[in-house]
Amino acid sequence: MTANSTSQEPVAAEYSIDPQTLREIVTDVSAVEARILQLEELGTPGEAERIAWLRMTGRLEEAEELAWSCLRRSGFASQDFASSNALPYSGVAAALRLAHVLHWQGRFELAQAIFESARASIQNRDCSCTAEKHVAATLEAFALQHHGKLYFDRGLIGQALDCFRSSLSLRQTLNAPEDQLASSRLAIAAAESRI
Repeated sequence: MTANSTSQEPVAAEYSIDPQTLREIVTDVSAVEARILQLEELGTPGEAERIAWLRMTGRLEEAEELAWSCLRRSGFASQDFASSNALPYSGVAAALRLAHVLHWQGRFELAQAIFESARASIQNRDCSCTAEKHVAATLEAFALQHHGKLYFDRGLIGQALDCFRSSLSLRQTLNAPEDQLASSRLAIAAAESRI
């Protein structure tokens, strides 16, 4: 349902993953563009998904701007990930989306610093209940998978493979959805084929 309370169903937007590049490829551009508009109408609740679709459609500047906005809203005002400013746990999901966009822009060093900050924040999080531990582990698996893709694009196949294997192991422990397990398996196969 959209923000204006119509009964409109969400547009089904789909993508596939290229087994050579490990990048998402939109399978129906018009459906994705319609989904982006729906998400924009939702406002803040639709921003996370909108960043991903903007990235996948090549609208990288828009995706970056929105990701920075989400990250600032989470309480992280700095753009200096190399400083001692710790990324708050509340900003991890936004930081991971931003790092993924920067990776696609070829801004590898900043993407690397953000992935490292996000993973450190996850690992330093003191989770007191099972639900919080599950969310943190899910974020860690996502971070590992996409950090691995950054290594993959940089030609650091050993590091990529380590990340992909760790992500798969964690996702298996979490009983993650089959599409996430399949994505990790595809990434492992792609990395192994390059060794």
